[in-house]
Amino acid sequence: MTYSTPAEIFQTSAQQAALLRAERNAGRPLLATLLLPASVVGDDAQWHAALLQLAERHEILRTRYTQVPGLQLPAQAISAQAEVRLMHAADLEQARELARAVLAETPLVAVRWAEQVLLAAPLASLDRTSLRLLADELAALGQGQTLPEFDALQYADYAAWQEELAEQQLGQEGLAHWRGLLAQFTQAPQLPFERRVGLGGERESSRLELPLATVAGLAAQLGLPAQVALGGLWAGF
Repeated sequence: MTYSTPAEIFQTSAQQAALLRAERNAGRPLLATLLLPASVVGDDAQWHAALLQLAERHEILRTRYTQVPGLQLPAQAISAQAEVRLMHAADLEQARELARAVLAETPLVAVRWAEQVLLAAPLASLDRTSLRLLADELAALGQGQTLPEFDALQYADYAAWQEELAEQQLGQEGLAHWRGLLAQFTQAPQLPFERRVGLGGERESSRLELPLATVAGLAAQLGLPAQVALGGLWAGF
């Protein structure tokens, strides 16, 4: 695979490696997606400009995952130049299909339909917290604000630190410690109502209907916020 702009190669973090391994087992790209009203930023030109600014700001939004000789899993290839792609779809299902089809070549994709925009990136690049931060920054840009200077560590720096730590005695002792603790578990714990199916690690969920009024009443009796009571019910059942 060749890229239109030069790229620096970095080894992936342990978290990225786990997601890339799951992607390989699934046989299809795994996406991190953010669904926003188109009005958050504006028209196509405003969306494209805002996404370019975010990609220039965050290396992870310029990161592809490419196979490198000698490595079992793909490595991070961080392009020097930001590249984004804005497309149009008829509905959400088609938007997901379009995003999945082009993410191997373009690390940040936006697909617009009606009054919605689906923002997509590889799952190995963004988690839920990252998506919230991107949503906040897009909203700020849509309001004409100037984003403050970003001087935090880029993700590739964290992955490099993690790799160095794994080679040090402290990191090896930590790895041995956690492996010892996890050795007592013969199988991974399951979430409430979760049932594992097949060999691919997929999940099948069940549903429990619980009126919100019941949760609110229980919370009032216990003197707790409704969200705390709901979290307790989830953990308990």
